[in-house]
Amino acid sequence: MKKKYMLSACLAMLAIAGQADTGETVMVNGSVVEGFVTKITFDGDNAVMLFADGKTQAADMSQVNIELSYDGGDVAIKDVTAAQGKVDGRIYTIGGQYAGDSPDGLSKGIYIVNGKKIVIK
Repeated sequence: MKKKYMLSACLAMLAIAGQADTGETVMVNGSVVEGFVTKITFDGDNAVMLFADGKTQAADMSQVNIELSYDGGDVAIKDVTAAQGKVDGRIYTIGGQYAGDSPDGLSKGIYIVNGKKIVIK
């Protein structure tokens, strides 16, 4: 699960808007892969990368490493897309930590459930 979140963070960073020069180095199993990844989807333990030239490559998530670099200008995250699929009802803190499956016993605060904020008073 941790691997999936790390790759999801990389995907969000790929959606950077602004005047920045963006560079990336993609490595699979320690070897550099040519091309710029524009989208990452997940199939079980595999990350499926779509490159700017239209080709795709699938690899075990544990073998994929993407390093991003930016030069210049203001940057911002643009176009965050919610994952499609089963809604599980898990509760997370604003910081992204798993807090349980039920609001019973949670401290006061703001939590995320199924992609929506809830307030526990």
